[in-house]
Amino acid sequence: MELTLAFAVLSLVAGNASVVSAQTIVLGAKDAGRVIDGGGREISGGCAVEDWTRGADGTWSAALPPGATPAMLLVNGEPRPMAQYPKGGARLQDRDKGYLFWRSSQNGGMDRPPRKWELRHLQAEPSDIPEGLDVANAIVNRYHTWDESTVKVLSYDPSIGLFTFASDAEHPGGSRFPHDYVIRNIREGMEPGRWMHDRRSGRVIYWPRGGEESGFKAEIPIATSIFKLEKGADGVTIRNFRFRLCNRPDGTPGLRGINPPGIVDAVDAKGLVLENCEFRDSAGQGVRLFRSPGYVVKGCTFDNLGAGGVVAVESYEGRIEGCRFSKVGTACSSACAILAGGDTKLVHVQKGNPKEIGSTVVVGNRIEDVPYCGVVLGGRGHVVASNIVDKSMRVLRDGSAIYLSRAEKCRIFGNVVRDDRPAGGKRHGLYLDEFSWDSVVEGNRTEGFVSGFHSHRIFGGAVVSNRFENAGGPLEFEFHGAYGVKFRDNEIVCAGDVSFRLGIYREEAERNVFKIGGQASFCSMPKVRDGCFVVDGDTLSFREINSRTAKSGTWKKIVVVVDGIEAGRTLAEEIKAVLPPSAKDMTVVAGSLEEHPDADCAVFGFLPRREWLGKSPSFLRDKAREAERDAFCAGFVAKLKGLLASAAKKGMTCVVLTPFPIDEYSPNPDGSEYGDYGNSLWLGSARLAMNDPIGASRAAYADAYMIISRRLAAGEPGLVLPDRITPTRLALRLAARETVGVMFKDADALRVYR
Repeated sequence: MELTLAFAVLSLVAGNASVVSAQTIVLGAKDAGRVIDGGGREISGGCAVEDWTRGADGTWSAALPPGATPAMLLVNGEPRPMAQYPKGGARLQDRDKGYLFWRSSQNGGMDRPPRKWELRHLQAEPSDIPEGLDVANAIVNRYHTWDESTVKVLSYDPSIGLFTFASDAEHPGGSRFPHDYVIRNIREGMEPGRWMHDRRSGRVIYWPRGGEESGFKAEIPIATSIFKLEKGADGVTIRNFRFRLCNRPDGTPGLRGINPPGIVDAVDAKGLVLENCEFRDSAGQGVRLFRSPGYVVKGCTFDNLGAGGVVAVESYEGRIEGCRFSKVGTACSSACAILAGGDTKLVHVQKGNPKEIGSTVVVGNRIEDVPYCGVVLGGRGHVVASNIVDKSMRVLRDGSAIYLSRAEKCRIFGNVVRDDRPAGGKRHGLYLDEFSWDSVVEGNRTEGFVSGFHSHRIFGGAVVSNRFENAGGPLEFEFHGAYGVKFRDNEIVCAGDVSFRLGIYREEAERNVFKIGGQASFCSMPKVRDGCFVVDGDTLSFREINSRTAKSGTWKKIVVVVDGIEAGRTLAEEIKAVLPPSAKDMTVVAGSLEEHPDADCAVFGFLPRREWLGKSPSFLRDKAREAERDAFCAGFVAKLKGLLASAAKKGMTCVVLTPFPIDEYSPNPDGSEYGDYGNSLWLGSARLAMNDPIGASRAAYADAYMIISRRLAAGEPGLVLPDRITPTRLALRLAARETVGVMFKDADALRVYR
């Protein structure tokens, strides 16, 4: 039932009661500009549960109001957790193999859209599941890396351990995600202080804690929202309320917990102002806004919420200031204290990367105890300043206290983020994710995080004048696919070692202040690493990872031996483009060793994409395919050994190119921009197989996608393209940014723009 505005105003403003119980107050276009002041009153969306009966097993039960489906139980004013199996915080492990792999949000997520069957089933170990599982009540909660699925069980086959869900999970089983799951709302998960909703009888069951048997007061939420703003309800101000006890519908919370409604829920309502309100003891969000720009949330408190604090999606030009968040996401592990800005990255890509206008200011907030990220923003122009985030990432992983993706020209400064746990779980202090451009991270402080700063495919910008501290152990900094990032004047303080991984020069990393108990390491790469071509002075070099740098010196001819004549010709032209002035007369041709026995250098490249894609996309992992892969790799290694031996007999310098990457940045065989498959298992096997013959030879090892280069200004070292980005695409990117040089990845795996 939705109460009319007239009733709401009468109850909330003119009424004398300190506590008002209501369902949903709907505001529309006729209410534009209205100011609703609660005067400090409390408004609840729930009701009391009475007439409890004690059972023989020590649990108590009571009838629910007709149609009630509570997602929360409050006992003596405190939320109680739902029954969960296994008990004691343990988790079960599914047996799903996971045939899909995550490519990246930038490229649409999975290798291919999951099939319905994959989203509706879970393969369990039959011995893990209680005998006679009550399917009518069971809810499976599946933990993904940065997400979760919460689904009702439709059926369970104990003979094979197969769950069938009543609705789609967020992701299929396995698929590069953890295999953890639990079963909620069943009697086998009951213990003192927990509860369940028995759907068969329409009753709520509670096992009292010690001292509660003599009597307790219980409440459940009914309404999902108290204020609901519809299109046209612009310029509304809601202030001085104490909101509590709203419900959350059944279903998966969604990426970063955006699905549950808010106590205040708005769609297409501009200029909403929320001031000095409390949002607490509820099963859903505190505030949820869709397409509601120009909002302000100021001086509010968010405490004990089953989902997130403030969720503002596609709601640009917003401000969240001076708020306190504590114990949010108590029932939804993917929830964040603050989620604002544009769409999530994956949704943004699926919509065709629409233009985003406007920014969000997150300033002066205090966040404590959240299961996932403290602050998440997507889009451009955001400011995150002077916030304190304590104890984030308590349940999920691959996130951070402050996380931005697609962050163009954003500023993150003056924040303090803290963690109190040992290393593990990909928990980061500060994180800039996919395709963030020219953002500045300045004057922040991270304490207790092993990973102080983490980045993934970011361009430009600066990480300067921050303090990264871990008094209990090491520190790590990763710049995966990061180009042109300045990392300077930071204070790095820890009791152990410091490691810099991927993406910046050693010289850049050393431009900081170190107060450490161990050693500083500037490279942490696998055994086989990708090298590249480099122009250094008047010498063309093939930079690699096995201390064998093949330099042009007196070379007169290079032969490119690549499967596929077009690929060979293209590669030859790209090598010609980077020749230094002294080597402009050098001949670079595509062909075979037999056709060009007079060559001084042989560049070997194999396995064009078309051949790989015809063999085994990554989601095919059966034994027959694996055997075929192993046989193919064995033949490949034999071919490579023969070519290296033949070239060595002719006195040629040998350079081996890595197989063309089959991932999100590789072009499709039809010439379209991005690949349709994720990293192939075959590709990984081939790269490992190359290790032995290359190690036994005198060959250098270079990457086929690091070939086009430009000359730099006088005095600057020559640089070339990074791996896994097509030369044409990055050259255009560089030209647009008026960059003089092009990056390279050398033996220390350190890259940066100059």
